Amino acid sequence: MTHIPENSKRENQAGAPLASSDLADESGAVVDPHSADDARASKMPSEAIHAAAYAAEGAGSAQTPVTPGSVRLRIHPALRFLLPRRARDNGEVDLAHDPSATVGHVVQSVGVPLTEVGDLVVAEVAVSLRSRLQEQDRLDVGVRARPQPLEGPARFVLDVHLGALARRLRLLGVDTAYEKFADDDHLVEQAGRQDRVLLSRDRGLLMRRALRRAAFVRGQDPDDQLADVIERFQPPLQPWSLCLVCGGSLAPVSKALVANQLEPGTLRTQQEFSRCQACGHVYWHGAHDVRLQQVIRRHT
Repeated sequence: MTHIPENSKRENQAGAPLASSDLADESGAVVDPHSADDARASKMPSEAIHAAAYAAEGAGSAQTPVTPGSVRLRIHPALRFLLPRRARDNGEVDLAHDPSATVGHVVQSVGVPLTEVGDLVVAEVAVSLRSRLQEQDRLDVGVRARPQPLEGPARFVLDVHLGALARRLRLLGVDTAYEKFADDDHLVEQAGRQDRVLLSRDRGLLMRRALRRAAFVRGQDPDDQLADVIERFQPPLQPWSLCLVCGGSLAPVSKALVANQLEPGTLRTQQEFSRCQACGHVYWHGAHDVRLQQVIRRHT
């Protein structure tokens, strides 16, 4: 792909240099080692998901009585990594019945953000997030089907732990907002004001009521995270069109206009350049292309 000049790298050492080795950071409050299997399962229609997920264990658990004064949640396998560890094997959680609690509140109380939830079923009848459970009810919690409609513009905002994912999305031409020191309140406000999908691995953040569009990012490796977002939302892609540092639009620029920003070796070997119209970073196809081309080929 393009490469940021050596002198710009030095100036932005603490920011976001764009060599292939810089497309990595660490994030992840929740370990989801089976995210690849979960992603494959979530491609199924929601009806098939429920049938496949519960076929093996449904008969047995249906016969297990729910204690009076309690309700039982049965969580889809693709969401069980979000549960307390003791409940991950069978996905069942018994809770004290609270007649005032909505279904949405009950689901989130066990650690599952509603952004990830699909069908909700009690006694083979679909229920809404606003409904309330009766004592001894069994609630089946499905996973949101994929691909998931964006329900708005293909624009995203990422929390502070997803910088490498932000650069990868920009590499593919996906409109992505990212600020290294943005706090949660700012992210929620920005998501609403700019009509963006908030991407995060922070379940508490994803449970904010003010959020209209949001999603939990599966995986801890940035390449896995990118695959998850692209597979889930299928946004339109336009590689090489956005600045990896700020997300601004790139435009061709003559060599003469950027010569003072280039190292002698780059001046000798490169002829075509682009420049960010927002922050002025200069790009060209150079030695780091191989890694970046691999990312693009994987998703286009």
